[in-house]
Amino acid sequence: MIGRLSAQGVSVIYVSHKMDEVFRVCKPYPPESYELLTGKAVIEVKSVGFNKGSAVRELMTYAPFTGRAPIFIGDDVTDEAAFEVVPEFKGFAISVGRKVPGVNAVFHAPDDVRRWLDKISQPLAVPS
Repeated sequence: MIGRLSAQGVSVIYVSHKMDEVFRVCKPYPPESYELLTGKAVIEVKSVGFNKGSAVRELMTYAPFTGRAPIFIGDDVTDEAAFEVVPEFKGFAISVGRKVPGVNAVFHAPDDVRRWLDKISQPLAVPS
């Protein structure tokens, strides 16, 4: 899958926490065609030269994202490339569980992220 999609110009990030699954997915492809990134509880298999930062840059070229400011929330070292890119688009980067250089804010735990998302997804109260 990775090789076929990469040949079409599509980059893929495959995330797993099981090493045997990672080896099974990677086996058909030459080792120079992918990179492994280890995070807190995951192993990402990704195309060489592709990361979450390049993914943010790519997404920001498409409607409805063009001209908007991204909000990126991440809790792992695998998210740091995106944290670095978000300011290019006047966006907001938020880390979870630890302060990462360059982020705008920190959530202490995943539950804090869920509460915040719930709060901002509620309809605004309009005074009558």
